[in-house]
Amino acid sequence: MITIDYSLKPSTIQRDRSTFNMHTLDEVGLRKIGRGRLFVVDDKQRVYFIVDSQVLDYANQLVGVVSEFERGNCETFAVSPDFFSNNLRFTLDPQSRDMEVYEENGGSFRLNFKYKAFKEAIRIFYHGMLKDFLHYYPELSDNIAFQRLVSQ
Repeated sequence: MITIDYSLKPSTIQRDRSTFNMHTLDEVGLRKIGRGRLFVVDDKQRVYFIVDSQVLDYANQLVGVVSEFERGNCETFAVSPDFFSNNLRFTLDPQSRDMEVYEENGGSFRLNFKYKAFKEAIRIFYHGMLKDFLHYYPELSDNIAFQRLVSQ
C-alpha cells in the first residue's frame, strides 16, 4: 500500500489568504498557494520521499504522471517551481507495471513500487486534498480554475 499525504503550516494558509485574492486566481496563481510538504510512502517497504513545494501544484503534477502513464508514455517528470529542487523522474515498465521514482538533481533516492498502488493512492489523496483546500481556503469555492480541478 502507498500512502500520500501532506502538511501545511497554519501560518502559510494565513499568509496565502492575505496575499492572494482566492476568488480570482487562475491556474498559474493556484500553483503559488499552499507551500508545504508532500509525502509519498510505500508502507510495505517502509520507503518514502518528501517534496517541499506548493502542495496543490505538485499534487496536480502527480495526477499528470498518472495521465502520462495511462496514455502510454513510460517516462515523465515533476518539478518544483524553482526548477532545481524536487526534480523527480518517473518511469513505468509496461510489462511488469512496476514504476520507479528517482530524484534527478542530487540522486538522493530511487524508489520502486507497483503502479496500480501509486495510481490508487493518488486518486484517494487528490480528492481528499482538494476538499481540505476548500476548508483552508473557503474562497476557492467560487474560483473557476479551482472548480475545474474539483470536477476532473
